[in-house]
Amino acid sequence: MIQELGEPRQAEVVTESGETPTDPTAPKYLVYPVDFRKIDSRFVTDQACVIDLGDSFEASNPPEDLGIPQIYRSPELILDKVAGIESDLWALGCTIFEIRVGKRMFGMLDDDVGEHLYIMDRLLGRLPGRAITTAPATEQPATKKRDREGITSVRHPYVVVEPRSIHERLARGLWYMNIDMDVGKDIHRDIPRDEIEVFADLLGKILKYNPRDRLTANAAQRHEWFKM
Repeated sequence: MIQELGEPRQAEVVTESGETPTDPTAPKYLVYPVDFRKIDSRFVTDQACVIDLGDSFEASNPPEDLGIPQIYRSPELILDKVAGIESDLWALGCTIFEIRVGKRMFGMLDDDVGEHLYIMDRLLGRLPGRAITTAPATEQPATKKRDREGITSVRHPYVVVEPRSIHERLARGLWYMNIDMDVGKDIHRDIPRDEIEVFADLLGKILKYNPRDRLTANAAQRHEWFKM
């Protein structure tokens, strides 16, 4: 493996003040991820492989603590602690979005539940029976700036304009981190417009608030997006 990938690049772990951590559980160093763009194609497969199920359980008897990361939790799991095959489909929608776009579908600060519901509400429409009126803590009051023509425009000091639909989310394209330290710049690629339409249709049918309205796994894999 080292012959093919090269020696691992490491970075020393230090505290904010620049000192070596004294906590015995703290890692001594971090290893940069593999740059898969430089791997020989014979080591890459186009077949998806499930390598870690995390938690598996009978759908009729889920455990109290599922351990599912907040970003993949469905509304019924967040609000009513109900888990099942339908919540797995919701997680699937979040996962394939993340794989294709390079960003999380619902990216929150510190996995805040209130912010998660707020982003759902903004991207997918109003949560039935729920009034989500509080913006996340990261959204501070906007400031006004007057341009040269005397027109007052609203500019946010910290947060860029957030997308208001799945289409807008996809229109921002594919983003991923460039791990080449000599470049130090994220990579951006546009997603074709025709794919945006098809992919947004798939995500919209998976990310339904009502679990009974979501595509089944069989129906999802037959969707046109998987044939593109």
